[in-house]
Amino acid sequence: MRSIKTFNLWLAAVALASLAVTNDAHAQPAAGFWPTGGQGIYSVSADGCVAVGNDGTRGSFRWTRAGGREYLNPDQVTFYTAISADAETYAGQLVSGPGVNFGFRQLANGPIQPLPNPPGNPRGFAHEVNSNGTVLVGYSQRGPNTNSAGVAWRWTAETGTQELGFLPFAGPYAEARAVSADGTIVVGFNGGGGRNAAFRWDTTVGLTELAALSGTTQEASAVDISADGRVVVGTSYDGQAIAVRWVDEGLPERLPRIAGFAAAQSMACSGDGSVVFGSVSGLRRDVFVWTEATGSILLRDYAALFGVVIPPDVVFRSARDVSDDGLTFVGSASFGGRGRGFILTVPSPAGFAVFAFVLVIPRRRPTVS
Repeated sequence: MRSIKTFNLWLAAVALASLAVTNDAHAQPAAGFWPTGGQGIYSVSADGCVAVGNDGTRGSFRWTRAGGREYLNPDQVTFYTAISADAETYAGQLVSGPGVNFGFRQLANGPIQPLPNPPGNPRGFAHEVNSNGTVLVGYSQRGPNTNSAGVAWRWTAETGTQELGFLPFAGPYAEARAVSADGTIVVGFNGGGGRNAAFRWDTTVGLTELAALSGTTQEASAVDISADGRVVVGTSYDGQAIAVRWVDEGLPERLPRIAGFAAAQSMACSGDGSVVFGSVSGLRRDVFVWTEATGSILLRDYAALFGVVIPPDVVFRSARDVSDDGLTFVGSASFGGRGRGFILTVPSPAGFAVFAFVLVIPRRRPTVS
């Protein structure tokens, strides 16, 4: 049994090398694990060097590898949810009064730009921003409380806040959750009283439904999209949540379940869709990574494949984002019983392959004649 397990680890390590091709001119950030403070990290730049998060007591902050946490907008109530790939634009929610808030766009070190809500919608929230900060997506609610029906929207300087509509037979609530790098494709979900469905919207076809897993309750949600728009990740439902991945608008692919966890949700994917990051729950909550090479594996075990050690008192709680290069993972965890954000970076698989090959390659026993 040991020789089979060792051989499987060897195969995984060799296969990991195919996930990334390093460019000598690209300065990859150092690998490691960092607690960031605050309640959680919500979004990370393409190269994993800049992230945004939120703190329940002091507000929103930007985290950089060089300077750590820097609190933003101390005089305004803001909730940061997204950072553009180039780290030049932020997005989130600005609270302007009781029951009234707006999605916002903010250029790095610039003023907050509130985005107008669709008519009759006093509450707005920006979920995501495209790679260069010119397109934002989110939702607005028709009433003054969180249970109100809502509409999904896409914003550009040219179009303003554009409603994306609703799917047939779905409920009166819709959220746009993610946008492709060029801003032309949006994904999200439509539910709230009717059938819950995942959707895809683009500038030519408009709103279409992404299929749920066959044999389930035919309900699904989409929460992230690859840079080129080919891969979408999210969840399908059948009593329990099932992590899924759609490729080229085809049928959803069920990601393998991890033993001991009844439910799983895909929350984010890398720029090419080859790395999926998500949350699992059962007897406890944790986070997982999926790749073709490893299948579904807990983040702690995935980090160990690359020699990155997670402190034993860290308990992962939720997955939020993964960098476009698939090497940096962010979210929230419990550190010795206290909730904190985290950032974890693993080495590039291509750079790690030689070390991994030597570490786990099975040894042949000498032949006895």
